[in-house]
Amino acid sequence: MLSQAPVVQTPIWTKRFHVFVDVSDTAIGSVLMQLTEPKWYRSVYYAARKLSKAERNYSTTEREAVGMVYSVMKYRHYLLGRKFSFHVDHSALLYLVSKALLTGKIARWTVLLQKFNFDIFHRPGVQHVVADYLSRLESGEARDGVWDEFPDAELFRITMEPATDSTVAEEDKWLTDIHQFLRTGLPPNKMDRDERKRLAVRSRHFCLLRETLYHKGACGIWRRAVRSDEKEAILREAHCSIARGHYAGEATTQKIWQSGLRWPTTLKDTIRYNKECDHCQQLGQPTD
Repeated sequence: MLSQAPVVQTPIWTKRFHVFVDVSDTAIGSVLMQLTEPKWYRSVYYAARKLSKAERNYSTTEREAVGMVYSVMKYRHYLLGRKFSFHVDHSALLYLVSKALLTGKIARWTVLLQKFNFDIFHRPGVQHVVADYLSRLESGEARDGVWDEFPDAELFRITMEPATDSTVAEEDKWLTDIHQFLRTGLPPNKMDRDERKRLAVRSRHFCLLRETLYHKGACGIWRRAVRSDEKEAILREAHCSIARGHYAGEATTQKIWQSGLRWPTTLKDTIRYNKECDHCQQLGQPTD
């Protein structure tokens, strides 16, 4: 019955999508729905998968977060670029995205979920029966684990040799110190007491995911911290590539931020780069 009309409908692209997800001790259940009439949800897509052995050992919050990541990856072609709603029966997830300090798997999944625009609503279990039913099915997709790679991870990727202490640019030394502090929990030996305190405070805005530093800005979005020797290539790609259009400093800065990259002087550097751009100097001011 779950796969037969009138239960399943084709998506109505002018209406908002709603993702109902629930995770039991053994499986993930998820359903993509739309509100076609007042208080009447119609299903667009059903999905279910058994948990792997490792996932069964996760905490309740981690298992529910796995369900959210599984859902956005499953329905990515429906959800990307649209605002939608998550409906969960685990209230801790309401504060997951807005939590200030995150570590480990939760931090990585939060960065991945930030590519999507959604609200989270708590739904009591008695009103969450479809996702709950799917999470208890004995059949389902194979236990492959949640796919939590970043689809755009190769965007603006630059291959370089690891820098030694003698070759690290002055402006990059603080990134190196934060990286070491997050990886080992210890500040560099050369630091005095006050410098160690400043390092601990500054590190609160960073997390380390697979040896890569991410910074959480005032907007609450995690972006990869960029080193000085990457800046010129990123600026060239964001300003001069075929799809970029030689925009002015602020617009170019927004494109860099939207790509998930960040350094403290991004706007200043884009304005400087635009002034040095031969194309912009020959044809006039950059595009607003």
